[in-house]
Amino acid sequence: MKNEIVVIAPSKLFSDTVYEVLEELHIKIPSYIATGKETIELADNLINLGTKVIITRGQNVDLLRKHVSIPIVDIGYKYEDIFYSYKKALKYSSKIGFIGLELSYKTAKRFKEISNFDLEIPKLNSLYEFEDTIKELIDNGTEIFIGGKTTKEITSKYNKPCIETEVEKSSIHASINEAIHLYNIGIEKRINNSITEEILECTHSGIIAIDKNHSPLFINNQAKRLLFNQVDKFIKDYLTSGDISDSLKNGHSLCNNIINFKGSSLTFDCFPIIIDSLHFGCVATIQDIENIQSTEKEIRESLISKSHCAKSNFNDILGSSDALMHSVNMAKKFAKSDSTIIITGESGTGKEIFAQSIHNYSNRFNGPFVAINCAAIPENILESELFGYVKGAFTGARNEGKAGVFELAHNGTIFLDEIGEISKDVQVKLLRVLQEREVTRIGDTKVVPINVRVITATNKNLVEQIDNNNFREDLFYRLCVLKLDLPPLRERKEDIEQLTYAIISHYNKPVSISDSALKILSRYDFPGNIRQLKNIVERLVVMCDDNFIDEYLVSEILTSEPHFRKDMNSTSTIDYSPTLADNKIVDYEKKLILETLEKNNGVKSVTASQLGISTTTLWRKLKKYQLSN
Repeated sequence: MKNEIVVIAPSKLFSDTVYEVLEELHIKIPSYIATGKETIELADNLINLGTKVIITRGQNVDLLRKHVSIPIVDIGYKYEDIFYSYKKALKYSSKIGFIGLELSYKTAKRFKEISNFDLEIPKLNSLYEFEDTIKELIDNGTEIFIGGKTTKEITSKYNKPCIETEVEKSSIHASINEAIHLYNIGIEKRINNSITEEILECTHSGIIAIDKNHSPLFINNQAKRLLFNQVDKFIKDYLTSGDISDSLKNGHSLCNNIINFKGSSLTFDCFPIIIDSLHFGCVATIQDIENIQSTEKEIRESLISKSHCAKSNFNDILGSSDALMHSVNMAKKFAKSDSTIIITGESGTGKEIFAQSIHNYSNRFNGPFVAINCAAIPENILESELFGYVKGAFTGARNEGKAGVFELAHNGTIFLDEIGEISKDVQVKLLRVLQEREVTRIGDTKVVPINVRVITATNKNLVEQIDNNNFREDLFYRLCVLKLDLPPLRERKEDIEQLTYAIISHYNKPVSISDSALKILSRYDFPGNIRQLKNIVERLVVMCDDNFIDEYLVSEILTSEPHFRKDMNSTSTIDYSPTLADNKIVDYEKKLILETLEKNNGVKSVTASQLGISTTTLWRKLKKYQLSN
């Protein structure tokens, strides 16, 4: 243990006794001899060298406990030690005086009360009182003294004997064990303190703890940095001022205090230190507002990178028709504004792709893009999804609460699809958010400012909804600052060919399609728009033979569509069958199939092989031309 534990003996006799005990215990602890001022000087030097516990006795105990902060173990007097010394003193005289400071005094006093021996025991407060007290006792007839080294030195000046109190080895042994125990506790405490300090240094917050007298108990380095090393000024100006000090003494915490300290914007929280209902001081945590904003930005960007991002841009919108180009050009103009946009169009016209493209073309492209389908979420859940909620707001709410999509879309864009489906109650709250540019979570009173660009979409006629009292007129005008109408596919049929090729390429399969098949697709109205076109082309890719889509497969699939009969019975003049120009090819193909079948005696597998088509395709053509029999 090197110098971590030391013994400071008041006399050589005591030092020798300690050495004997250490030898018996096989423990190496250095021992020094000192009393009075020498003890204090020695202790200071030893502490500078790393001493953590001092073992001593007598007046040294009182001196050191008043002067140093490390543990001092007292090899104190026991009753038997005083008894043996008293018996020795009686051989000289019955007029005996005991000299000792606080602890020795108390032990001797108690010994006298128990034994009823005649013993003069004056109460002394310091070494400086020793000589005058001893002289006074001598004047009053005391002939022999019991005490330590200092007492012996003084009594010898007056030619009076002194019995130097000896300490039993068992007492020394017990004190050494106590010192080792205190040393181990100190190690554990220092480790725990170091861990705590390391933890408190790892935080981005400045931390200051003060006692009830406003003296600092702990200050981490971050606090010093944030306060430009003027911690005392911060404590004086903010932690000890009337209102804050009174609140802390009454056990109240004070949070979100915003101040300007030396030109730096800071926020701090104060918490009282209360133990067993007693006020011991307070703890303040300090943060740089700029760092908070930066962290908030990083968190939001992290959320964006995980899920809330717009994947499409205007290059993903396929087609070159005038109707489509008009919508694209209008959307690009709208993107340069922060005004609300409502996108109208039939189902399947690509409203969300346009919304994402507007976001990515705008100044908010680095912010989040959060989309929510209002029709897909039950009314009782939609409000919490839009505006968020706090812990315990309702049955089933998350313990930690949840941010709504408006908060998640801060500094970005929110896309509310199927806006015509929201209830009147939600409409009222949405209107307030749009007006005030702030949200309040369900179950909370705190207002959260937001900076969000709002894009909505609907396939309903909202004017009719207003007339039917299903949609608020004031909300409509808030949403419809800019209006973008998307054309249905039937109004831009010249784009069908390009869209078809793009959809086919998506499947990474070497599928080709005939011009006749494309012509038939282009004649169809596609009431489901691009979504329906994707559905039909996927079926064509799966069902085609030899990776080739012909006009017959297209006609077969289109005639199975739910809207096909309706279209055929309408006043439309569209013809889904092959054109007159194609009929010559059809007649030639029918003739070729019949001749090949006859040549092969009706064996279809051989016929298909000679025609260069699959048996399935041959069956389909026989059925198409009504040649099955």
